[in-house]
Amino acid sequence: GLLNDAGINTWADLADADLEVIQKVLDDAGPRYRMHDPATWSNQAALARDEKWAELEKYQDELDGGRE
Repeated sequence: GLLNDAGINTWADLADADLEVIQKVLDDAGPRYRMHDPATWSNQAALARDEKWAELEKYQDELDGGRE
């Protein structure tokens, strides 16, 4: 909902969003959301947008709590 309110509604939107914009959305939402690190979200969203499900799953398996 937070990302939707910021105009990020699709995997393509998230893949193209600036990291600073995503982080600001999280920061503005308060400490419950500020703790998340969106550094890999655009990469994951790009793989989902391109329907590269096996690559996405492999990438996510390599991440540690969503972080590289």
